[in-house]
Amino acid sequence: MDPTKLVITYSGKWVGNFYEGSETEFVKVCRNLTYSELSRVVQGVANVDLTRFSIELRTLVDTGVRLRPARPKIKDDSDVKMLLCDGGHVPEVFELVRTEDSSSCNRLSKGRMFESKKSLKLALQGYTLKENFEIRVTRSYTGRYEVGCKDPEFSGRSLKPKEIMTDMQVKHLLSLMYTKALRAKGLDEQNVFGSPDLSYQLLPAYCHELKRVNHGTELKKAIGCPTNCIIISDRSPAIKVAMAKEYPEIPYGLCGFHMNMNLKNRFKSHVVCNLFHEASRAHRQTEFLEKMRELSRVNMGAYEYLMRVGPHKWSRAYCPVRRYGGG
Repeated sequence: MDPTKLVITYSGKWVGNFYEGSETEFVKVCRNLTYSELSRVVQGVANVDLTRFSIELRTLVDTGVRLRPARPKIKDDSDVKMLLCDGGHVPEVFELVRTEDSSSCNRLSKGRMFESKKSLKLALQGYTLKENFEIRVTRSYTGRYEVGCKDPEFSGRSLKPKEIMTDMQVKHLLSLMYTKALRAKGLDEQNVFGSPDLSYQLLPAYCHELKRVNHGTELKKAIGCPTNCIIISDRSPAIKVAMAKEYPEIPYGLCGFHMNMNLKNRFKSHVVCNLFHEASRAHRQTEFLEKMRELSRVNMGAYEYLMRVGPHKWSRAYCPVRRYGGG
């Protein structure tokens, strides 16, 4: 079905009949968009962490009364269909409410019950992707699924500047500029990890030690010519050239983590990243195609980008050999 234009307005507040202090983005969507898909589009545009906050969608309708437009809530597929059916004007969706959702914050806590193991695993998968950490399963049976972080030193995560701004607004009713939130984040990370300049000063010593320990070592001499394997890298031209020279018979693939980071930087959307993660991990081609169709409906640019790269390079379903792990 032909796409249509949609205006997403977010991060503001209503003052009378005006939505002030907001940002606006123009997107292209399918006319048969569902409520769930619209919510994911708005989530991606507004960069809302749904594990900590919830959103409410509304639109403006001209009632014929001067300065008194209606602001009906968009709550299901029929509302979305009505919103997109009028081809005479470009519809606008307002992200009206961003409230802290305590039930969402706790839904991944140890011991919480889910309707099914599948729903728990899907929620956990999305959360680990957003927070960029790996997990290990500690207990799994029909009514329970417990996991823990692989890194024993893990104690939390670094908030993004927009999340710091939202926290200050929700918890302390204070408006914080993006530049100040970014500066606060930088100072906090420097207190934890130290100065980047000092870290870079250690690189020459590390390189010297690597050369001393591995002097004259070649990969092919070390591991031979393995079969039924794939070489995964971060699209480094040097690695690709070297592997093509030393192992022309072995397939060359792309690291899922680095692909995800590229998508995040290019399209600024958690929704795109989540769908890529689900598609890349799918074992069956039917499941892969289903996720990619959903991605094309949400963000055609991201879909075309991934297809140009080639699914055989980053997906399990189309990999010429069996692909393990998170790569």
